[in-house]
Order: sequence, then structure tokens, then C-alpha cells
Amino acid sequence: MNSADDVQSAFSLCLNSDPLTRVEQFLAQSTTQVYVDVKRLVLTEMASRLKMGEALSESEYRQRFPQLTDEITLMISTAADLASGRISDSAIIEQGPARLNRSEPEFDRPPQKLGDHHLLEVIGRGGMGIVYKAHHSKLNRVVAVKTIVTGKQSDAIASERFRREAEAAARLSHPGIVQVYEIGEQDGVLYFSMGFVQGLSLADYLRDSTLSPKRAAEVVAQIAAAVQYAHNAGIVHRDLKPANILLDENDCPKIVDFGLAQMIDRDGLTMTGATVGTPSYMSPEQASGLFPVGPVSDVYGLGAILYACLSGNPPFRGPSAVATLNMVMHDRPTPLHQLRSDIPKDLQTICEKCLEKYPASRYQSAEELVEELQ
Repeated sequence: MNSADDVQSAFSLCLNSDPLTRVEQFLAQSTTQVYVDVKRLVLTEMASRLKMGEALSESEYRQRFPQLTDEITLMISTAADLASGRISDSAIIEQGPARLNRSEPEFDRPPQKLGDHHLLEVIGRGGMGIVYKAHHSKLNRVVAVKTIVTGKQSDAIASERFRREAEAAARLSHPGIVQVYEIGEQDGVLYFSMGFVQGLSLADYLRDSTLSPKRAAEVVAQIAAAVQYAHNAGIVHRDLKPANILLDENDCPKIVDFGLAQMIDRDGLTMTGATVGTPSYMSPEQASGLFPVGPVSDVYGLGAILYACLSGNPPFRGPSAVATLNMVMHDRPTPLHQLRSDIPKDLQTICEKCLEKYPASRYQSAEELVEELQ
């Protein structure tokens, strides 16, 4: 490789063939002797992960790249702009250090207080919102506060989805669902507060390990029970994935992020015409955007989570979001017994039924899945 741009291009190609590639792995395998712009490589990785529907953890990146500790917050925000197409990679190159070295840009200056919530630190950031650890002054308790990413406040669709998440979750009170406490708006910033869960997400856990078949069945059964409760309340989640499952101090799973939640109409289905969700965990009917989405779409999501718990990876992950969606609609996942020899045949059968392409071939309710897993 003759230049830093060549290195950047090589890393982008590497991500296209294997989205799981991390900067450190790429550099360890590279024989280049030229200067490497690590910031640009990290930004490329971040944007790739956001496009695949992953949430980014600031603490993870600070641990991996301590030399960039003071810049990680801005870099994740910039990566979100790259992933959404609001800015291009060429704009980053043209603006150079000026864009990446600003400590607190106008478009992403975090507030210090929202209502009665004093914001303490950023604990999560995804393609749509920022989540803060906060202290509620009047109630004297620690909560989590979610806001829309500042750069998206003018996006009416994003605002509507955000409001829908808060309103949907506020209707639910279940031990397996993170409780929403308060919904508000201040100076154009939409936010809501919810219970603070001290623990890892299931996605964080699965980065380093898998679950035993017995534990995987227990966890997914608990999640499915909470999903059935939401369905009974007339709400389909539509974005079930390990990143949206938090494990509390007792390792009990709790569902978060109803940003794509949709109210079920009187026919038991939600609207068609929009492909939204996370490609690797999206049901075929949701991936196509052509067919109704209903409770059995969440059953597919539960099956995808079970598959990830047992294998460490989702059923499908292609080199791009489009490639992944095509796999979801047309391919069959690698049989679990080819990945692990200790998975009982009946558990594999349960997982495969959840992941059937045709909704009518799956379990017809999350409750039915719970009964099978117990």
C-alpha cells in the first residue's frame, strides 16, 4: 500500500467482505509501512456497525483506543452522520482534523439538564438517540434518559418514531420491560426517562461468549413472556435483538427500545411499505417492506435472538445491509448443530420454526414459544 488512502480503501473492502472485522485485526494482518490515520479507520468501523443496526458503546471504544478517549463521543456522532448519509467520507477528508478534533461541536453539544433530570454521562448511542445516565432531583433516583440525536431534531420521521417509542413503552408495566417514567420536551429536545439497568446488554455478553443451551432457552423464554405481554397490550416491538435486551444485576433480561414499535390494528397487523429495523434480526416480511408485520414477526426476532445466544452470531450477516436483507428473505441459516455439537435437537427445531420464512409456519404467538421452551 502506497498511501493512507490505500489503507483506508483496503479496510473498507475488508469490512465489505466481513462486517465483523475490527480495526485492530485489520492492522495486525496488514504489512503496510505508511502512516495510518487510525481515526478514519475507527470512524469507518463505527459507521459500518451503525449501518448494520448495532448500537455503539463509548466505553468499548475508549477501552480499545485509549489514545482517542477525549474524542470518542464526537467520533460516534460523526459516524452516525456518515452512516445516515448526512455527510460523506470525502467531507471528513476535506475538513481533516478540524472536524474530528473539535471537543464540543454545535450540532452535538449535550445538555446538562432536561426537566428535573441532571445528566451525568453518556451510556449509549445508536443511529437514532443518545442515552444518558441521569439523576432525577425531585425523586432522588438514578434513571436513564433518552434523547433524539441533536442533528436529527429537524427530522419529522425520527421525531415521530421517538414519540412512538416513549408512548408505546409508557403503556407497558412488566418486569421484563424497562419501565418508562416520564416523557418531555425542552428547548426542542425530545426526551423520556426510564429505569436505569446496571448491567450489560445481551449483545455485549455475546461478543465474548455464548450461552449454554439451557440458559439460552431460559433467557429467550423470559423475553418471550414480556413480548407476549406487549402483544396483549396491542404493541409489536419490530426490532428485537440482543442490543435491545439488558441484563440486570440478577442476569434477568429486560427489553428496551420501542423506537420501531407499532400499534396493532384490529386485524392484528401493522402497516406495510417501510423497511425498518435491524437487518440481521429482521423478519422476511419486514425485510421486504411489502407484507404486513404482526406478532409473528416478533416471534421471528425471538428465534434470531435464540440463534445468537447459541452461536454467538445472528442467523444472517452479509457484507452490506442490502446483502443481509436478501439473505433474510431467501436463504436458510446455517444449522446450529454444524456450529455447536451440544445443542439438543429439539432446541434447534424450536429455533428453526421461529425462523421460518412464512409467518404461518412459525409459532403463532410468543406465548406458544414460551411453552415450547419450558
